[in-house]
Amino acid sequence: MKKPVLYFATLAPLLFTASQAAVVFTDNFSAYGVNSLDVNLNLPATDGAPLPTDNVRQGGTVGAWRYTEVYGNDADTQIGNATPANQAGGASDPDYMLLAYYSAVTCDLPLDDTIAQGQPLTISFDLGAALPPGATNDTNWIAFRLGDPGTATIDNTWPVVGAATGWAFLYRINQQLQVFPTGGAGTSYPAVTSGHFTIVLTDTAGTGSPFVGNGTTIKFYSGTTLIDTYPSSSQFSQVFMNFRSQAAFSSLDNLKVETGLPNFSSPTAPLALTASSFDFSGGNLNVTFTSQSGKNYQITHSTSLSGTWTAVGNPIAATAASTTASVPFTKTDKDFFRVEILP
Repeated sequence: MKKPVLYFATLAPLLFTASQAAVVFTDNFSAYGVNSLDVNLNLPATDGAPLPTDNVRQGGTVGAWRYTEVYGNDADTQIGNATPANQAGGASDPDYMLLAYYSAVTCDLPLDDTIAQGQPLTISFDLGAALPPGATNDTNWIAFRLGDPGTATIDNTWPVVGAATGWAFLYRINQQLQVFPTGGAGTSYPAVTSGHFTIVLTDTAGTGSPFVGNGTTIKFYSGTTLIDTYPSSSQFSQVFMNFRSQAAFSSLDNLKVETGLPNFSSPTAPLALTASSFDFSGGNLNVTFTSQSGKNYQITHSTSLSGTWTAVGNPIAATAASTTASVPFTKTDKDFFRVEILP
């Protein structure tokens, strides 16, 4: 939301924007009563094509995007199969992507700054994993990997990312996690209570795009609980979303990609600027904005809406539904500001 707040006769205006999520891509894997071995069921034949108007399963601003099956038997990846795989919609829900036994798919949508538009990028989805008939090893898993598009070679050597630029995690049948950052060994985490995962990609400052040369940092959530933060040892420029099952009946559902930072709090009034002023003598910018107690906010600045955004002052901890802050700032010819919710 771009909102002019101060105008001066001899100076360009100070402009504020409230940085909130814009949905780029969604897929709820609805099969509309069909059980198909085609993971691209109800999708156009061309990536980026306009969204269908019938049997709609995808949404967002980038059109429809397909999946490439890169590993496993054709029958192991399905849409509309109600096989229990701890899917988000319950044991009888067929509207998810089934990845059975040893199988892997890549979403063809490239994630880069064309998508992020200078902002953080948030990816979320529901995963599940269950024992196939006769199996007993509950450490088998479904995994998610950010990196190059999947191939039979890459995705048969999971889960290690190794020296390649990327990031991955395993979600085991026993609900334990193992995370593999770029160039690092895997780190194990105890069982989690939620199979809804959110990956937040930002620059090193935590306020901008992870793809434009200002570093890449990943925050990883199960439900609304932060698992950990991972500064990447390599700069991301473009990555793809890859999913892989290992000796499990695995489920993928409710995939979403959006710009901005997630807001995990209960719904409240939207983030909005309610007052602002500029103290020329003291060199301070004064702002009041709607907020949520317990959340942290950051004011960022750019000389262009399409330029690089940098933090102004320190993060601001909100303690009420409205927050007033004063940050030091030296005026330039044209200034734009954003108030951002930090993860």
